[in-house]
Amino acid sequence: MWPNCDSCCVRLRSSASGNSAQSQLQAFRDSVARLTSERDTQKKDMETKNSDILERNRTITQVKKIGRRYKTQYEELKAQHDKMVGETADKAGSEAGPSQEVQQELTKAQEELNQAREELSTLKEEGQKKVEEDQKGQQELEEAKKENQQTKDKFQEVQNQLTQKQNQLTQVLSTCKLQTITKPVLD
Repeated sequence: MWPNCDSCCVRLRSSASGNSAQSQLQAFRDSVARLTSERDTQKKDMETKNSDILERNRTITQVKKIGRRYKTQYEELKAQHDKMVGETADKAGSEAGPSQEVQQELTKAQEELNQAREELSTLKEEGQKKVEEDQKGQQELEEAKKENQQTKDKFQEVQNQLTQKQNQLTQVLSTCKLQTITKPVLD
């Protein structure tokens, strides 16, 4: 029988378990670093999406203001047009036909009215597109928040696993030290 066999085997086992624990610890550290990087990337993406949404909201507000202004102009031009049509009809009743000047003003008012209608229609379409983009951005933001929460949960889980493995490694190392101290090496 070999007198040093037990102590050698203990040393080999403790060395092997220490190497295994170190490789596991390194794997966990790599995993934590990767998850931290992913979390930071998703955080930046979420901030970018938030700023995009804020910019879209500002644009929508501006489009609404412009739309209100054009609507007011449209209503004023329509009132002028109706007034001119009424005046023209009154004059037509008293005169044989509208004067050339009145006819030109009427044509000009009609053109301005048509132009205001077109601009209002265009602004409504743009406003609708901005609202749709904003809704899409909100959905993307919600998805990013969910992904971020999942990443945080994974990160917490990996941290818990890492803590467990570190505790196990500490126990293994302390057990190996105790065995080494209690069993003197005979050379």
